[in-house]
Amino acid sequence: MASNKDILEAQRYNRRRLITSFVAGSPEGKEVEPQAPTRPFVIGAALAVVMLLVSVGLRFLYPGADNKQSAGLAVVSSSGARYYLQDGQWHPISNRTSARLLGDSSTGTMKISDTDLAKYSQGQALGIADAPEDVPSDKNHMTADWTSCAIAERTFTWIGNSSLLKSNGLRAARSAYVAPVGGTDSYIVSGSSKFRIPAAAGETVARLRLGSSPISVNPNWISLFDDGPDLATWTVENPGGPMDSYPQNNNSLRQGSIIAVKDTGSTTYYVLVSTGHAYPLSPLAAALYEGSPLAPNGTIETALTIQPGAFAQAFTIAKTDVEPSPFPKEWAALEGLYPFDSDSTTSGSDDDNPKVVRVRDQVPCATLEQGKSDSSGAVTTQQSSTTAHATLTFMSQEGARRSTWNLDPTAATPASYSAGSALVKSGYGTLAQGSTNGQTETPLTFVSDLGLRHSLGDDQKDTLQRLGWGTDYVQTVPEQWLELIPSGVELSNRAARREVASGGKS
Repeated sequence: MASNKDILEAQRYNRRRLITSFVAGSPEGKEVEPQAPTRPFVIGAALAVVMLLVSVGLRFLYPGADNKQSAGLAVVSSSGARYYLQDGQWHPISNRTSARLLGDSSTGTMKISDTDLAKYSQGQALGIADAPEDVPSDKNHMTADWTSCAIAERTFTWIGNSSLLKSNGLRAARSAYVAPVGGTDSYIVSGSSKFRIPAAAGETVARLRLGSSPISVNPNWISLFDDGPDLATWTVENPGGPMDSYPQNNNSLRQGSIIAVKDTGSTTYYVLVSTGHAYPLSPLAAALYEGSPLAPNGTIETALTIQPGAFAQAFTIAKTDVEPSPFPKEWAALEGLYPFDSDSTTSGSDDDNPKVVRVRDQVPCATLEQGKSDSSGAVTTQQSSTTAHATLTFMSQEGARRSTWNLDPTAATPASYSAGSALVKSGYGTLAQGSTNGQTETPLTFVSDLGLRHSLGDDQKDTLQRLGWGTDYVQTVPEQWLELIPSGVELSNRAARREVASGGKS
């Protein structure tokens, strides 16, 4: 008769057979030798531990609502609605910028369910309804890449869009002949400077041989360029007056007398100045020389004409780097352009780099350069060599129309320009330090990818800290550029804490 021990052993054996049958089956119809149950239990326990660790990790990566938290941004998984946790209440909020201003740069985002949301009380809506969805957290997304074009007698500005503009044909321009809408004067723009042609000096246009009418531009666009000296007729300080020295064998000449030195195929003009030296005239300076009847040979038309050899024997050439110039030296920026009608902007081999942008199928533009002198090597104004300044560029009407709509050259050309005034690359902006005449000014201004400029409130340091911006985020932008951008809402903690009048969910 079987003992109790035998019976227990038989039961254990049957249990092992049963477990083995479930785990291993019966391969090829043969019963597998029963194994101890330790291995399945170990594997099961290990899987349970792994699942536990995964659940804990997911809770760290995607935290849920925790009423003990003091502040944070939550997104409802089902609807995408956003709430800001403050003082134990969920407040509807419209954008992440407001959340950053209510908290700080480290404010995190958690995902919650509708059930989580229903557990806690809800407060009034907070935040700045018209603030940008978010602002740059990377200083490389704070850009001073600005270009503004005079289109359809208004101004359109691109920020952070140099690749778009280059693909649509933006390139350097040598000069542009423009006139501000509502004004009487006209201007030649070259490099970083603008040179006014006074309306009263009507003959100047003829002397410059400008030919066609100027392009009408918004006055704000022309203000982007530094002031150069007027383009107007000139003469020496004391025409007909005596000189410190006289040329050999000709004591009749006086200040303001013109000498024409004719060489093979060319004529170089000189004017006698108070020292008695012959000061060389550029073609532009010669064209604008007014002359005087008080000086013998006192006009370009009545100049004393001599050969190069005789001139070298009788006259001393002024040292232009030492002696003061009788005409503005800044006119040197226009050398090589006069006469302005000597090439065409619509035909010929020089189409890609016309002397003057002045016909209706071309758009004059200004591109902001940071702390660089004029790339052409020409003399520019003092302002332009020491701070951020505009430099002249241009593109076609078709390229400009596409660019206002953020379209590349493969897209069809729109029939009209975008109605906006600025296009900022998505996710980019400019934390701008305004400047006037090279001197920086406060306060700081932020230009967002909404195409608007925003005040940072009375406590700028607090706003900068909450948004995580340091001094290395700041870009210098002349004040006249900032004035091209429409004003937006204030970005500050104070503004973000104001309750939204409509309340409700975002």
